[in-house]
Amino acid sequence: MEIAILGASSQISKGLIKLYSNNEKYHLKLFVRDKLTLQAWIKSNRLTENIIVNHFDEFTIDLHIDLIISGEMHWKELDNAYKKLLTREGSPLTFILNWDNDKNKIGSYRLWQNGSLH
Repeated sequence: MEIAILGASSQISKGLIKLYSNNEKYHLKLFVRDKLTLQAWIKSNRLTENIIVNHFDEFTIDLHIDLIISGEMHWKELDNAYKKLLTREGSPLTFILNWDNDKNKIGSYRLWQNGSLH
């Protein structure tokens, strides 16, 4: 399963990276603003299997992805690739998480599947 994590340097994302990186059936495509910092964290945690680190600019509609996990982002940050990918027919299952800093937990989430919000 190809899993894309957008905003992969967040604490939630790092927990998911640790969880999924030890299972060979998952292949992680991570998207961040600072590749070097995340690559150093991955190396320091010995999590080099099944992980590719990308810059946000490398996120395109043409990627083969089965699942997207993302914090909420402004569409323009990904040059409309994000919006096009989510809203097309046959789009990957996508969870968009909003972190509530005051309560230190996920405040809300949205699920996109097959081109529509659920």
